[in-house]
Amino acid sequence: MQYRPHEDSLLDLQRMPGYTPPDNFRYVIPEDAREMRHSQDKPFCPLDPSCPCHEDPLLIAEVAQDVGNGLCTPEEATRIVKGVQI
Repeated sequence: MQYRPHEDSLLDLQRMPGYTPPDNFRYVIPEDAREMRHSQDKPFCPLDPSCPCHEDPLLIAEVAQDVGNGLCTPEEATRIVKGVQI
């Protein structure tokens, strides 16, 4: 996974005055961070678009049911499944 500076301004080292990151620097996301992103309330993670949670038919069916019940719009459901909407 590649770091994109616009994703998190707290980790944006390019904005730190006088700091130049070394060319061998790599961001590391601990393996347990992925598990922390999956919860009962937020089953879709924003960390990894290739994560299997984004294609889980049972989770997607729950979101589709919410659309059917009028709890969210189809556009919101798409963003929820992509992990970009809370």
